Amino acid sequence: MALLAWNDTCTINNETLDSHHMTLFDIFNRLYDSSFDINDSHTFHTILTELDTYSKYHFKAEEQYMRDVEYNDIERHMSLHKYFSARLLDIKEREKNDNNDLCRELIYFLGNWLKHHVVEDDKRLSL
Repeated sequence: MALLAWNDTCTINNETLDSHHMTLFDIFNRLYDSSFDINDSHTFHTILTELDTYSKYHFKAEEQYMRDVEYNDIERHMSLHKYFSARLLDIKEREKNDNNDLCRELIYFLGNWLKHHVVEDDKRLSL
C-alpha cells in the first residue's frame, strides 16, 4: 500500500520531471513496504542504491531544465539537491547488516523531502 500517493498537487507541468518525481514516489513506497520485513536487509541496500542512482539522474535533469528556462532561484534549489545527496551519502556510509533504524530514518527523511521539496520547491518551477 502506498504511504505517499502521487496526485495532481504534485505535478509541475513538465512531463519528464513529473515522471521522475513519480519514480521517486515509487521508490519511497517500496522502501516503506520493505521496512515491514525486518529480516531483509538486502532489499534495503538495493533500494538505497537505486535511490542514490536515480536521484543523481533526476537532479542532473532538473538542474539542466532550470538552466534552460533561466530559473531565477537555481542556486538555492541546487543547494537543496546537494543537501539531499549529502544526507543520502551519510546513510549509505552508515549502512550495515541490521538496517532497521536506518531504514526508518530514510523513510522519514525521504517522505518529508518528497512532500516538501517536490510539492513546494519544485512546484515553483512550473510558475
